[in-house]
Formats: sequence, C-alpha cells, structure tokens
Amino acid sequence: MVDVSAQRDTTRGSFLFESTDLRFSSPLFAALSRPCAEDPDICELGSGVRPGQPIAIFILSVAQYLAFREPQSPLAAYFPSMTDSPKSAEAAFPAFREFFI
Repeated sequence: MVDVSAQRDTTRGSFLFESTDLRFSSPLFAALSRPCAEDPDICELGSGVRPGQPIAIFILSVAQYLAFREPQSPLAAYFPSMTDSPKSAEAAFPAFREFFI
C-alpha cells in the first residue's frame, strides 16, 4: 500500500527542486512549481507517477500537452509556444489549477 502522505511530500519536494532548476529553461514551469508544491490536490497527482520519474516535470508536461490539445483554454495563453504575447508566468497558477484539477 502506498503511503499517501509520503507521496505528497515527495511530490512537493519535486516541485520545490524544479522551481529553481527550471528558472532558465522554462520560466512558466518554474513559476508554476512553487504554488503546485503548496497545493494538496496537485501534490496528490504525484501518486500516479512511476517511481524514478521526475514527478513535477511529468505533471507540468501533462498539463502542457493537454493545453496544446485545447488551444482556446485560458491556460494556453501563458505558454510562449502557443502565443506571440504570453501572459505573465507569475499569474498562471489559477488558470493552471482550474484547467488541470
């Protein structure tokens, strides 16, 4: 049986680690990582990620994939790869949470 509390902590740690690691390669993912680490619903999603995979990157990548499939969604407006004038990455979390949860 999986220890849900331990898995949430692992997911939270993954988001916190990635928040600094991604600041240059993906400012949007970096900006989303910290609030994701504090959100219990998002951290619970980590229990579905296979052991050994980077949990935060997996969850953020799935969200990006889903946003690409729904380019009219409010979340898509934050991805530089989806618009010429992306909205501020720092303001993306509410749209991310509403879209993904």
